[in-house]
Amino acid sequence: MKKNIGIFLVMCIMLTACKNDKFPYDDELDDSEKNEISTEYDSLIDRKIANTKDEKINIGYDEALSEYEGYLDNVKLFEENYKNQDYDGDGKTDRVFQYFRNDNKKVYTICFGNGDHLELGAFDDTFLGLEVWGADITGDGKNEIVFCGEHTGNTWIQSGSEIAIWRKDGSEYTRMNLPGKQTRMRYSAGYDIYIEKAEQENTILVTCPELGLEEEYVLPENQREEFDSCYKDLKVGERILSSSKAWKIAVDGDDIFLYEAFLDRQTAAVKIKMQWKENKFEVMNTEILEEYL
Repeated sequence: MKKNIGIFLVMCIMLTACKNDKFPYDDELDDSEKNEISTEYDSLIDRKIANTKDEKINIGYDEALSEYEGYLDNVKLFEENYKNQDYDGDGKTDRVFQYFRNDNKKVYTICFGNGDHLELGAFDDTFLGLEVWGADITGDGKNEIVFCGEHTGNTWIQSGSEIAIWRKDGSEYTRMNLPGKQTRMRYSAGYDIYIEKAEQENTILVTCPELGLEEEYVLPENQREEFDSCYKDLKVGERILSSSKAWKIAVDGDDIFLYEAFLDRQTAAVKIKMQWKENKFEVMNTEILEEYL
C-alpha cells in the first residue's frame, strides 16, 4: 500500500511539473533540465533526447508539435525557422518557447533577449504550427510582432487561422485591433466576403459590402471542378457567405496584406492591402488573385 502511494505521489509531481502555467526559463534550469519532453505523453517517456551544444533534438513533426516542451530553435525540424531570430529589432536573440498548460492547451511565448516575454496564445491539439516575425508597421522605429498560426490541415476556408499583431506600449505588449470578429481568445481577422453564381457560365460575382468590393470572376478551367464540388447546389443569383476571416497575413514595408479565400484555400483569394494610419488599419485596395498562395 505504501509503495502504491509513493508511485501515485511521484506521478502527481511529474504531471504538475509538465503542466505548469509558468514556463521555465534558461536561467532557472541547468543543462540536464532544459527542453525536456513532457512526461505526460507515454510515447516519448523512454526516448533518450540528445541535447548538447553541437546536436539538436531530432523528433518528428507530430511529436514536436503535440508533445515537445522547450525552445523551438532547439528542435532540428524547426531550427531554420526559429534560430537566431530578433523579432523586436534590438540586436538580441529572441526565442519561441512551447509548453503545455493545465488544460492541455499548447502555449507559445516569445522570450526576448532583453528579458521581455510575450505570450502569443494557447491553442488546442488541432493547432499545427505558427509563423512569427517582426516589422515596423506603425513607422515609429519599433518593431511590431506579427503572428499567424494555422489550426488544421483541412483546406476548407473556415478551418481558419489565428492572426494577430502586437505593439509595445511602454513596458507591455498590447494587441492591435485588426478588422474582423476578434475576441480575447480568438485572433480572427478579415471581412465577410460573399459569392454568387453569375448568369455567364463559369463566372461568379464576388462582393464585400465593407470593402466596396463587387467584381465578377471567371473561374479558370482548373478551378471549375473544385467550385462545382464545393457549391453544387448554388443557384444563379443566390448569394452565400464564403469567407469571414483571413488565412494568411504578409507584411511589405508599410503595407499589410490579408488573404481571404472565397472558394477554398486551393484556388483563388482576395488580397486586402492595409496601412496603419491615424492609429487604425485603413484598407487601401483589394485584388482578386487567381492562384492560391
